[in-house]
Amino acid sequence: MLCRLTRQDRDLINGESTIAEFSFRAILNQVMDNLVLTHMGGEPLFTRDLRFQAKLSFCRKSQANTPLFDICSSICGRHWEAEESALVRALVYFDEVLD
Repeated sequence: MLCRLTRQDRDLINGESTIAEFSFRAILNQVMDNLVLTHMGGEPLFTRDLRFQAKLSFCRKSQANTPLFDICSSICGRHWEAEESALVRALVYFDEVLD
């Protein structure tokens, strides 16, 4: 299997991501491949109270411009916490829905 470096992979190399986030992304990418889905987003944005929240949008690979659903992170105090929260919530969702 070929390994492609995504923006998130390069960020990990540059020290901008955590090892946990990298692991969660790797697992999520495997799930996406099995379900023939793709996801966009995940970069945290500021909330009104100057905290962070991230959103992942999921869509079919054949219809990348038509989101099926979104998963949002908890509101977090740190940039990396919001990213990890969104990834964990996505993995939990797929685990519960697909059992």
